[in-house]
Amino acid sequence: MTFPTPDKITLHELSKAYLDMDAKKLSPDAFVNVSRDVEVFVRDLGAGRLVNSIRRIEVALWLQSHSEWRSSHKRKGAIASVKRMFSWGMEMELCEKNPCWRLRVAWGEPAKQRRPITEAELRGLMRNSPVHLRQLLLFLALTGCRPSEARSLTWAHVDLDNGVIKLTRHKTAARTGRPRRLFLPPLLVRLLRWMKANPRRTWHGRKMTLSTTSTVLRDILLKGPITAKELRAKLKPHGISYRMLGRAKKTIGANFRWLGQGKGGVYWLPEEARGRHVEKPPDHVFRNERGGPWNRHTLCRSILRIRRRVGLPDDLTLYLCRHGFATRALKRGVPLKLVSELLGHARTAITESVYLHTEFLGDELQQAAQQTTEGFFASNQSGKRPTGTTSERKPING
Repeated sequence: MTFPTPDKITLHELSKAYLDMDAKKLSPDAFVNVSRDVEVFVRDLGAGRLVNSIRRIEVALWLQSHSEWRSSHKRKGAIASVKRMFSWGMEMELCEKNPCWRLRVAWGEPAKQRRPITEAELRGLMRNSPVHLRQLLLFLALTGCRPSEARSLTWAHVDLDNGVIKLTRHKTAARTGRPRRLFLPPLLVRLLRWMKANPRRTWHGRKMTLSTTSTVLRDILLKGPITAKELRAKLKPHGISYRMLGRAKKTIGANFRWLGQGKGGVYWLPEEARGRHVEKPPDHVFRNERGGPWNRHTLCRSILRIRRRVGLPDDLTLYLCRHGFATRALKRGVPLKLVSELLGHARTAITESVYLHTEFLGDELQQAAQQTTEGFFASNQSGKRPTGTTSERKPING
């Protein structure tokens, strides 16, 4: 792949090269957010614009033009995505400057630092949550992992004998170069053992863990050709509609032939496709009420309903469980380096700047101030006059 000189490369070429070469290192959720922000930036400023012709004021006006981005977290994320693209372009000698460098997002409300969850709030969430959501809340509160890590957790990552969870793909995998480990307390080990031995099978009287459409279709076609009418009747008990067959037929390599008007059609599985292996979906540890894996939207909606029904604060989210875990560890005297390792951070500076909440460490700060003050008065009340007092000083005029 050839690139033009830095003075002739366009914004479309830079964004395409960045998304194809460097952005793949990000996690799946981060890649979706970064690619969306970059595509919006290229569309608004023009795909044919030269990279070196973009000025900082244009980036600031572009950010201000999106009034739908109300939260400062979203605006900072959009700027970070575009800034990362230009920084990579400078490293690859595709552009000469970064127009997002030291760009301050000054308009709108300032970003509010997330606070740790309190015991009363966690107790209110768990008391009003169903069993499958209560298990996830307890796991987040006792491990300090990210909600996205808990959503994507499968039984292949869990080692119950040693009480450790090993995640190969995580947020800081590219920086640290090592897997992320979660250490399970005895309570969580017993809970996960029970969940693995007693999986939920039904939901409202119906089967929960449904097989995929491609798996069901393959099992039916392995017995021989079947007409479309008969196939529709066999798929109905599995909760699969006839319209869902298109992608499943392509996945397993099945064929379809129209027999004529009034005769319908016939499905069959060719010989070369009979030995093809169909991958089964991963077995997730935490599942929603229907038996499938949690996604970000359904999980947030569940917390929102509970929060409104119980009357909990509006800023209460699942991520506050992670802040609560870090705050409890720091208040109990756990070193900052160990807390950073437990949270999966690449640097301790992130733990210190984001998770060290001084307003929730008031008792420790007050005790440290009292110890400093007591030491000062103890030195003055020891009977010795401090050096440099007024009586020992010599007159200025001698």
